[in-house]
Amino acid sequence: MSAWQPLGEGIEYIQRREPVAATDDWVTVVRINLSKAQLHVYYAPDHPRSVRNWFETVNPDVVINAGFFTEENKATGIVIADGKRFGQTYKGFGGMFSLRGTTPQLTWLARTPYAQDDRVTQAIQSFPMLVLNGLQIDGIPDDGSRNRRSFIAIDRSGKLLLGTCQSPLWTMSELAHYLDTSPLLNVVSALNLDGGASSGIWIHGVPDVLLMDSLDVVPTIIAINAH
Repeated sequence: MSAWQPLGEGIEYIQRREPVAATDDWVTVVRINLSKAQLHVYYAPDHPRSVRNWFETVNPDVVINAGFFTEENKATGIVIADGKRFGQTYKGFGGMFSLRGTTPQLTWLARTPYAQDDRVTQAIQSFPMLVLNGLQIDGIPDDGSRNRRSFIAIDRSGKLLLGTCQSPLWTMSELAHYLDTSPLLNVVSALNLDGGASSGIWIHGVPDVLLMDSLDVVPTIIAINAH
């Protein structure tokens, strides 16, 4: 697939094989215009689900896993779901996706610590921050391990990007480099979401064989609906 495919008003997606680790891998990216689509964060630590099961429960157009969590399925950072805040902020590391009205923002918490803002209706914290102001972050924590990956990003036109890398081939630095240099995505800021067995994306109208369910249940997801 070489061009963005429409999913509904304000939502489009693309799937491409991208080079990584001397081979290549399927990368799926959904691009959203939040003036024409709705975003909601869902958080259910007492009822975690696989990404596909979340999709079947919530019935949106797109679902992706969002953020790290403990063995008890509690978010390790802040989650804001329809204005309700849960958890404690990361201090000195990580990043935060937030939504005020229809404007998405990605903040590097090491540079801009969390400050409560009642205008924020949806938010998740995760780590590490990968790209800021169009440049890959220096000193990204990377032990060389390769895994499936999920990410959230904002492009230069202000649209939101949600994406996954399907195979356990990607280091954190390779993901950051891909997001920083891809002319297709045109990323200005990007944040890693929980990867590995937690990674998953499910999209309405796309054949199941082309999608990726999480191997583990997750308590937090981002869901997108066309207006």
